[in-house]
Amino acid sequence: QIQQPFNTSNGTSFDPKDEIKNSTSINHSVKDDVEAEEIDETFILSPGPTDFPKRSIPTYFPTTTSNSPTPIQSYFPTIFDFPTDMPTGTEDDVRSENFIQTRSQESAGFRLKMYWEEGYFWQERTEERWWCMQCVDKMGNSTCEKNSRMQLRNCRTKSDLDAIFTYTSFGDGGYQFRIANTNNMCLQKMGDRRAIRVRPCKDDQMLQRFMGFHPDLDRFDLRPIIYSDRCLTNHHHPKPNETVYAETCKKAHQYDTGYWVRY
Repeated sequence: QIQQPFNTSNGTSFDPKDEIKNSTSINHSVKDDVEAEEIDETFILSPGPTDFPKRSIPTYFPTTTSNSPTPIQSYFPTIFDFPTDMPTGTEDDVRSENFIQTRSQESAGFRLKMYWEEGYFWQERTEERWWCMQCVDKMGNSTCEKNSRMQLRNCRTKSDLDAIFTYTSFGDGGYQFRIANTNNMCLQKMGDRRAIRVRPCKDDQMLQRFMGFHPDLDRFDLRPIIYSDRCLTNHHHPKPNETVYAETCKKAHQYDTGYWVRY
């Protein structure tokens, strides 16, 4: 039974019907808030970006009013009529130097000269010797072409007969040595043979990769990356026109002919 309105002790009028209405209104408002929080917590996504966020909880997509990239990098690319090539971000975020490079080239040419130091006793001589790689074809002509071999020549005086190299770094994948002024020719170990030949450069040819080299080293050995127990050298003590091939590193260093320098 619903009571009739009456006056309270302070003289104000109290109607129980109004109290029921207020209670119902308050309960309805709380219910709306809870349901709204439950909807927000499910992260229901609209088919496109919203013009304004409805609540303080962040959305998966950046809020925007245009198709322009967002001012800071987002987890998802800006929604557009076609996919973007790179994530949206500031200009500094996408500069090429910020990405890891796995392949780099050195354009300055150099000779590969056999390393010498005080105390070496090549051919019973104690003075410094200058032996560089030179290309020769099967007829013995100084030509860097397909299947040419490398031999030693006296390069105390630099000459056009010396092979000039540039390198390509593949990071932990070794270095490739390209011969300048040729039709894209590189050094290559010939399979399980000891021979070193001039062959067309191929980035995916692992027989053209060498380890041991580094441009900042004073001396280095040149080890085929697949046959890392072998080093580029000559037979015994160096002398003119000796062929460069892949000997065991133990024997090459035993005769002090396992190291090279850029020259």
